[in-house]
Parts: sequence; structure tokens; C-alpha cells
Amino acid sequence: MKSSPKRITSALLAAVTGILLATAPAHAEKLEPGPNGGKLVGTAPDQAELLISPEGIVTITFLDAEKKPAAPGTRTATVFAQLDSGRKEIALESKGNALVSTEALPKPEGYILVVQTRSAPDAKPSNTRAKYEMHVCGGCKLSEYACTCEEH
Repeated sequence: MKSSPKRITSALLAAVTGILLATAPAHAEKLEPGPNGGKLVGTAPDQAELLISPEGIVTITFLDAEKKPAAPGTRTATVFAQLDSGRKEIALESKGNALVSTEALPKPEGYILVVQTRSAPDAKPSNTRAKYEMHVCGGCKLSEYACTCEEH
């Protein structure tokens, strides 16, 4: 018995659809904001909150399992601005339990920030990217860089 090209195509399409449905997660993981409305970066146990003030000052605060501020210990963070003119490292200094930028982010907004967190200075980094936009999202009411809406 010969199979027609249409039957073969239909069978292949059904098989691929079945595989995709079987391997897709039941639901997308809901993004959650940091405790101060910033963006969560990194992965547990080195999760941190990226918070940007209206003046463009960056604060990175490492969090414990309950999402409360925790001393960095051996953990480190580095922030880069991906500008049209090239990558610029944003200098951070330790202030209490946080790492705070020594100057404001470059203007105008609209570029990508890369935040690298590490459990120790020589550990493999965890990279998080966020578009530096400070306007407030109409859906989640957070600054756009920290938006938790699924459609973004």
C-alpha cells in the first residue's frame, strides 16, 4: 500500500505537534519582582535584586531564601551597559549589605544591562539581561526594566 505525500505530511505534522505538546511546560514560570520592586537576577542561592533609582543609581542586594537582604559574603556582582559605543562596566562599591554604583547609568535609556552574579570571585557567572527603561509598565506597575508581565 502506497502512502500519499499528503498523508505523510499530515502524519509528520501530528507527530511533531504531539512531541511539542508533551515536552512543553504545563504553564510558564511566573516572574516575580524583588522585595523592593526591582528585578530578580541570578539563581538561588546567589539570587539578588537589581534596583535602579530614578536618578540611574544601581543597587544590587543579595537575598536569602526568604528574599530578605543578606550580606554578600564571597558573592560578587558586575554590571555592564551595552551601549552603541561598546560595553561599559558600571563600577560598584559595597554599602552595607548592598553593592551600589559609584555613578549614574549613562543616558539616554534604552540599552541592555547585563548583571553577572557569582557565588565566589572565581565561580562561573550567572548572567541576567534587562533593558534599561524606567517608565512604568501599565500591567504590573513596575519600572519596565523589572516588568513581570508574561508578554514581555
